[in-house]
Amino acid sequence: MTYDYSGAEVTETALEEVAADFKDNPVDFFLESDIQSRLYETVRRILRENDELRYPPNVFENTVRIAEETVGAGSYDDWFAEYTNSKPVKDCHLTRVHTETWLSEEWDYSNDNKLDMVVLDYPGYRPVQLFKGRRRIEESAIGAAIELKYLARDAAFPRLPRSVDAKSASVDSLANDIKLDSSGIEKDLKSLQKISEGHKRESYFVLATMYDPLCRGEHAKRHLSNAQVKEKTGDALVQLVRDEFPKVNFLYLYPDGKEWLNRARE
Repeated sequence: MTYDYSGAEVTETALEEVAADFKDNPVDFFLESDIQSRLYETVRRILRENDELRYPPNVFENTVRIAEETVGAGSYDDWFAEYTNSKPVKDCHLTRVHTETWLSEEWDYSNDNKLDMVVLDYPGYRPVQLFKGRRRIEESAIGAAIELKYLARDAAFPRLPRSVDAKSASVDSLANDIKLDSSGIEKDLKSLQKISEGHKRESYFVLATMYDPLCRGEHAKRHLSNAQVKEKTGDALVQLVRDEFPKVNFLYLYPDGKEWLNRARE
């Protein structure tokens, strides 16, 4: 079978569909998990319609490999690997889309890196690794790495130090002063940048908001307080992302619109 959809291509197609839905029907998205589940099902649907959801039989010599056995469960791990690798089936056990996926780097298990969602590329590079009951995949098998963040209550993002006068500061100055670590966004962006740097695989960060604190849409500019300052801070965030995380495709969603704040994939 020849696979026409790379991980990045199917991810971007699905992201555009979910983004349009968020723009038109924001009331239907309560939590980050709603975005995650919608994106997951959309990617699976697109791949299934093109008969590309599952890997073909025998694409791996072994679908599962035991990396380290759990104490007291070694015989069960052996059975699980044998069951998965040798059970006769018409289709491969493994599909290409997974949420909450743990990664390893060239069989290195010292990190605890987990992604909100991954789309595996074809062909598969190595088997799924069973590590103390946790299934991991190698970074090299990823076609698209995705992290999600939903700001439901925050109408003042990103945060600036109290000493900064955003009204008089320049966009360049604000870009240097922005702090993302408290939200967990910086950690996600650094992880995605590392995954894409020097490789063909693509990474995507999706920031969805209820109040459009970056003031990219007209309704936020009319209804939020200090809208001009928020808009300038939003411009500074865009500059920060493009300068420090150039390999990360950054999609911003808000109730009346959507925008790619950074496009690494041309």
